[in-house]
Amino acid sequence: MSKTAFIITTSRCNKSCSYCFYKQDNFRKNSDKISLSDASKLVKDLKEFGFGEITITGGEPLLKKELSLNIAKEANKENFIVNFDTNGTLFDQEIIEDFKKINKFRIYLSSQYLDFLRDFSLRELSSIFPITIIHVVTKENLNNLRKTIEMADRHKTQLIIQPAYINQEYQNFKELSLKNLNNQEQINFENILKKWAERNKKKEYFNLICSYYAKNKSGYPNNCHMGSDDIVIDSDGSVYPCFHRQDLISGNILKEPLKDILIKTKDLSKQISNASCFGEHCLSLFY
Repeated sequence: MSKTAFIITTSRCNKSCSYCFYKQDNFRKNSDKISLSDASKLVKDLKEFGFGEITITGGEPLLKKELSLNIAKEANKENFIVNFDTNGTLFDQEIIEDFKKINKFRIYLSSQYLDFLRDFSLRELSSIFPITIIHVVTKENLNNLRKTIEMADRHKTQLIIQPAYINQEYQNFKELSLKNLNNQEQINFENILKKWAERNKKKEYFNLICSYYAKNKSGYPNNCHMGSDDIVIDSDGSVYPCFHRQDLISGNILKEPLKDILIKTKDLSKQISNASCFGEHCLSLFY
């Protein structure tokens, strides 16, 4: 399994999804400080220290188009597997042509805005690139789950079903959180999810989701790969072992050598390696 660096090029977005954790937790938002030269050096350093995969994410990374595409191109030169996490609404022909030049490339596309893709259909995109659709499930959009699965099957596109993390203090918690499903909604959700999991060999993931919402801690994971194998590099250069543990900052690539940061990250990862902080925000990490 490749060591993965998740690079957040911006926490800004051109959309405002009700379930987005940037919208819920203001502490996650950071300034955009990584330059093109910073990014080029970072990619080379990541290669030197054994990383094999880079995921470019946000916010919406195409709001930092030049930076995000530069990272993708530099990563391609270094023979990384490159993933691009986007809502897809800012795609244009120029971006598509740039993407075509990248080997070992996959687009992770939000299901939320598939009907709003500019100039391109999902069919066209999936004929050009490997596409994985991410469907974030909330109580509010639960009725769309079956339709999204059928759509992904029709286009022969990979699908990640991701239960939404909804902070209990968030104003829309009652309307959005899967913790608030009634008995019939819970049964429907599990039935649809189970059929999808069986077809896609995701039984362990299905069991984990069911265990979480049933509060069955015996079904929780005993270990976590974040920090030990994967790291998160935020848009201001800060490095964390996990998206959800910004209290465990291990350094900043704009101020310190990556080598030193990785040593500290490995040490900090001991605090999460036993998955003691596992929660709703972690579910998709175990997909």
